[in-house]
Amino acid sequence: MQNKPIVCHVLIGAPGSGKTTLAQAWIKRDPSIVWVSTDAMRAELYGSEVQQLCWAEVEAAVAHKIQTCLQEGRSVLYDATNAKRAWRLEFLRKYSSPSVVWMGWWLQVDEAECKHRNKRRDRRVPDWVIEDYIQNLNRFKPIEAEGFVKVTKLELLDKEAEFEQTFQKIEDSLRSIHRVQAGRHNRRAQEELHRYSDFLEFERLMHLIALLIHYPGAGALRENNPSQLASVLKREVSDLPAYESDIDELSALLQKLHGNIYADRDAIAANLVWLQENRFANSVHSQKPIQCQREAGAFDYEFRHRYSDWQNFKRLMTIIRHLSYFPFRKPEEYDDISGLQEKFCNKLNQEYSSFIFLTKNVLRQDINFCLNPYSIMTSSKTRNSYFLGTGILAIDDLEHIFNILEAHKSLLDDPIAYESYKKFKSGLICLGKDIKEIYPTRTIMHQSIADPDLAPEHALSLEKAETYIENSTVIRLFKLTGRGSHTTDTPSGIKILPLQISFHRIAWYLGYVVLEEGENKDLLKFERMDRLSAESTLENKSKEFQKAKLKQLTRLTKASYSPFLGNSAKEQQDYLLKDTRKNVEILIDLKFETRLFEFIQMGTRRFPSLTARKNHLKGLLPRWTVEDDFELENWILGFGNEVTVLNSQSLAERIKKKAEAIAAVYNTP
Repeated sequence: MQNKPIVCHVLIGAPGSGKTTLAQAWIKRDPSIVWVSTDAMRAELYGSEVQQLCWAEVEAAVAHKIQTCLQEGRSVLYDATNAKRAWRLEFLRKYSSPSVVWMGWWLQVDEAECKHRNKRRDRRVPDWVIEDYIQNLNRFKPIEAEGFVKVTKLELLDKEAEFEQTFQKIEDSLRSIHRVQAGRHNRRAQEELHRYSDFLEFERLMHLIALLIHYPGAGALRENNPSQLASVLKREVSDLPAYESDIDELSALLQKLHGNIYADRDAIAANLVWLQENRFANSVHSQKPIQCQREAGAFDYEFRHRYSDWQNFKRLMTIIRHLSYFPFRKPEEYDDISGLQEKFCNKLNQEYSSFIFLTKNVLRQDINFCLNPYSIMTSSKTRNSYFLGTGILAIDDLEHIFNILEAHKSLLDDPIAYESYKKFKSGLICLGKDIKEIYPTRTIMHQSIADPDLAPEHALSLEKAETYIENSTVIRLFKLTGRGSHTTDTPSGIKILPLQISFHRIAWYLGYVVLEEGENKDLLKFERMDRLSAESTLENKSKEFQKAKLKQLTRLTKASYSPFLGNSAKEQQDYLLKDTRKNVEILIDLKFETRLFEFIQMGTRRFPSLTARKNHLKGLLPRWTVEDDFELENWILGFGNEVTVLNSQSLAERIKKKAEAIAAVYNTP
């Protein structure tokens, strides 16, 4: 007759949840159980449980004590937080065997109570540690698949009556072990197993998928994005190890993010091959069924999980693969989450009808038990879409956006923007897309006339200006010597707050508001960036102030013909106020020849405030546009004798003088 296995126990809970209190009461009730506590081991080794010295030494001492007890056939009560799944998996894989089974006891105490109890302990921990452990326990809840014969939730309060109720629940759970094992064995007898039926192998696959979703290009970050790699690993770029292979880098990332047990290099390599074979990674979409042959060797049923059965696993992986290529958005006719789920299920059942069938209830379970906890599906308050990580666009959308970027790349004088373009292009190539085959359907003919490579070292670059804007930094503007300027330019050295960078026809312009005291204070203005340098004042304005000024700048820009917004802060403020706007508006009336007017009336966005009717373009414009904007003058002048300025005498006179001066040049012998 086979001997009964030794029943051992693992306490699970955040600091202050009462694990040690429970353990001490337990061994009083049953002295045959050996209490193994990491805190007690620290006290034994270093004289105080407060001493946080060498964990490896503590771990080795704990392991020796547990192994000795198990060899002697004695039951162990392991007292540690065990808050992270990686810790529980490592522990249970190390000490589980046919002759030893483990019960999990999860202490249910809310965060506030844990913090309150923590204040009364000799060994206190910071509040953030309690918060982090509780968050980990709620995200990856202790479950039987980790290797427990059973996980029982316990509410341990200070009152003696409730304490007795806790032990009654413990005794009831212990009596149910045989029944639980038999029921689980019967339920799983019909399961069709596969290579990821073992829970640890499944976990390793899920964490690898999540890593590739959230860190595209992981495995080669040391070459392509070392700053991101250093950020994840919490190291300086100069201190990064010299990883010999992509697998080494992936192993380091998984170890840092999730724990040692997920960093197995052989498992990572095998999982990458499987992902590529099934068109998850570095590939285009495939509607072929997921393939996953069962490997030789039986799986311990204690380590099976929700997706150990082949049909469940195939369904889950089909959902993940589909969403990785086709983010799903709720059609407008569906108002609630139920409509979104129904539409998504119908979509998958239609496309993969030969090998999966998905219902709303099953989809919700897959999201709650897998896609959200592993961060494979982005956790978001939005209820109108399903997508993985940052994958919000399908491949057709990516190609379309790349085509637009390709058309604009000649405008990308900003090295940061150009680097982003190159990363995008490289990513499409990694997907197997032939960039040469993407036909350039669009192009932009305007480009900056200023070569950024020839700009002085201290010139205001797009990158610097963008940083100033993002940080709401007050700066001083200076005019570069040897560059063109206008009499209307603001003085050099003036203090301003940058608001926006804008490209207009041939150059990049900086939009800003003047902060310098004087008549120009609050003046909103654009100036060509290739003529400027800047230095920080180490002063910052609030985002609210910056946004308010940007809103004013935008309104003035839409009302004007060009980036020229005048030179009077008072006129600008008068225009922005409805009651005083009429004081700074001028009626303009342009009469065009019939042939030309047919073209003019098509360009309605050039003057949104003007009306085109019966060969006339007529309406109100800001005074500075009509009287001082040379771009407007040049636009009218370009049409020669086919346009007449009817009611603005000053504008008509300026155009007449320019025309006469041009004629004089050509009439001079």
